Amino acid sequence: MTQTLQQISEKLTAQLQAGQFSAAAKLAKRAVKKFPREAHFATIAGTALASADQGREAFQYFLKAVKLEPNHEEYQNNLVHAYIVVGRHDKAEALANQLLARRKDPSKLCHLLAFSAELTAQPDKVIAAATRGLDTAREYRANLLVMRGDAYAIQENHDLAEADYQTLLNEVPNHPIATEKLTQLYLDTFRSDLARQTLAAPLKANPDDTHLLIAQADVYLALGQVDEAKITLTRSHQLAPDTIAPLTKLAGIATPDERPSLILDAEKMLTMHAKGTDSWCRLCMALGNLYFAEKDHKAAGKYLAKAKAGLAYLFVHHPENEARAFEDTLQVTPAGPAVLTSALAGRPRPLFVVGQPRSGTTLTEMILSAHPDVTSCGELSAVPRAYRKIQDQGGAFDPALFAETFYKSLPAHAANASAIVDKMPANYRYIGAMLHGIPGAKIIHIERDPREVALSMWRQHFKSEWMRFTNDLRHIALQANLYRRYMNHWASEFEGQFLTIHYQDLVSDVEKYSKDMAAFCDLDWVPEMMAPQKNRAQVRTASVTQVRQGVHKKSVGGWRVMEEQLQPFIRNLDKSLWPELDL
Repeated sequence: MTQTLQQISEKLTAQLQAGQFSAAAKLAKRAVKKFPREAHFATIAGTALASADQGREAFQYFLKAVKLEPNHEEYQNNLVHAYIVVGRHDKAEALANQLLARRKDPSKLCHLLAFSAELTAQPDKVIAAATRGLDTAREYRANLLVMRGDAYAIQENHDLAEADYQTLLNEVPNHPIATEKLTQLYLDTFRSDLARQTLAAPLKANPDDTHLLIAQADVYLALGQVDEAKITLTRSHQLAPDTIAPLTKLAGIATPDERPSLILDAEKMLTMHAKGTDSWCRLCMALGNLYFAEKDHKAAGKYLAKAKAGLAYLFVHHPENEARAFEDTLQVTPAGPAVLTSALAGRPRPLFVVGQPRSGTTLTEMILSAHPDVTSCGELSAVPRAYRKIQDQGGAFDPALFAETFYKSLPAHAANASAIVDKMPANYRYIGAMLHGIPGAKIIHIERDPREVALSMWRQHFKSEWMRFTNDLRHIALQANLYRRYMNHWASEFEGQFLTIHYQDLVSDVEKYSKDMAAFCDLDWVPEMMAPQKNRAQVRTASVTQVRQGVHKKSVGGWRVMEEQLQPFIRNLDKSLWPELDL
């Protein structure tokens, strides 16, 4: 029986609403052949194919729809979005900018431009696109305010980020996403009291809102209240079983009794998301870590590999940029040794913990900040900012400018501290500049078996642009090799001017090495430094739960259970740089 155009349209609509994307794609493709001049069917075919994780084929149908009806705004928007999905961000930007001049309300196109810039880690472009859209935005105003606020937060323009989130809250009181974002911002800037205050009224008005419950759980986790966080996340998961965030967060703190049901929920939820999307990757990460905890390492490896492959496609890393940065850093930094001086009067004494990410820097920070005279500052961008200032200025290295920029970049809560600890791991790149440019700088370098580090990084989803290398085991190896080249150079140039501690030694004898740290940092050792798990300092890194478990040796040598899966990493380690390993 021949179906009419109207009948096919109704059937396609029903299939899309029921989530039957493959069936809808097949029917729509047949409809395009039967009605080749109907742009509507081409659009439905593209939508169904995109939802069925066939983005490249979907693109052709979106393009066809625009060719048939070139002035149709929805079809134009679909094509811009399709360019983004297939990774052709330059084409998306060019087309969107071409179309913007014709739009009375450009907010949707600006939203797409900001989305593309988010994926390509260009916060300046996010801000520009969102600002342009906000001039006339109606439907997308809330989204654009959040996106611009997020971009400002990435740039650490915290006042501007706060202003955007607050603007949305003024316009839509208790807006859950704006409340969640503002809470996260306060946590990131060590204002946990404000984070709690921000959540109080919205939670009272909307106690079952998932965004608000997740924000509350993040506050609990940052302050080490893991049991309270678990209760909150469990409630959120029960209220919204199809929402990803509660499940992915629970995966990291679940007990053995809780893991089987979470695995079933995650595997069910996985079928509801298109392969390769950010949400699908996050679910695969959760499953990988749940199976890892269950000691099913084969299943863990399968899901982690899927997640990381998807993330590597979504968030492209360019290792060649890191290699160039290494050469530039060595050129900018004066030769060692440095002339060491005392800390500046009226300034907090700066203590730094550096090393590869996931090497034990958070544990070391918690040991140091257990001392009553030391204030925890988490991972600051103050040193990279000071280095960029020197780089932008050109000419000879200016230690006074480096120190001035560093101190101006410190968070407000550090101003009156006696001593502060900055545990940004990647500061290992700037050890020479720190010793030359920051009076009184004390640097502790944590070294750990790179295979343990690689496994730990592979099991995490990092949002930072610099951490994109963790989505590819080969790139993790290249970064590890580069890290060793940095450290070999600094050890040669600045021998004895920073302290190196091996992670395995630290967790084997925390008393001895905490005393070594205290002596190196000119601190009087206190017994509290032996029990970092009791430190109530806020933690906002991937180690947020591990560091509350106390010092242990469980992860030493733990990479061996995933040795097969780690082969792309191990094969790409440079044997000449890692002579102590049996490669």
